Amino acid sequence: MIKKILTLITLITITSISAQKANFGLKGGLNITNFSGDLKANSSKTGFNVGAFVAIKTSSQLIIQPELIYSTQGVTDSGSTFNLGYINIPVMFKYMPVDKVSLDFGPQLGFMTSADVTTTIPGSNTAITVDASKLFNSTDFGLNLGATLYATQKLGIGLRYNIGFTNIATQELKDIARYTANIKDAYGANRVFSVNVEYKF
Repeated sequence: MIKKILTLITLITITSISAQKANFGLKGGLNITNFSGDLKANSSKTGFNVGAFVAIKTSSQLIIQPELIYSTQGVTDSGSTFNLGYINIPVMFKYMPVDKVSLDFGPQLGFMTSADVTTTIPGSNTAITVDASKLFNSTDFGLNLGATLYATQKLGIGLRYNIGFTNIATQELKDIARYTANIKDAYGANRVFSVNVEYKF
């Protein structure tokens, strides 16, 4: 399934770049992240995203924008912070109903690059960090929804919400949830709200 998605993304990008002039750019911004379902935490976690993109204008109202983004995600709950790092590959379809405003949507494939949990020991100020990569699946798939306001032809400010469809919990995390919280077959997916600034060259 993932190979088919990557092939489709590649074909869309190559075909669009061949047919239209492409504008390369950089982007970055703030993430507010949590999990859904059984893994949803009481507090969201603040992180960041940074990366590059290619904006391909296929018509006066449609831009196809493949991106390569590094994103820090996770949750904070009960004195512990789960820190997850992803390389995300969204392909955004940006529809412009009016000048300088786009409505954005598109699929996203993510690959986890790191995972750890930092816990503060009760009764002290000492924090320990341990590897948590065995608790989370290494790939993620979801849908992005958002909008972008273009202050100029090169500078844009965007809002985006990522809805993860993949259960990020591995069997090891499911076992922990079952033994500690009596949750059978625990489910959780990524939820990411982001505010971004993008600049086209």
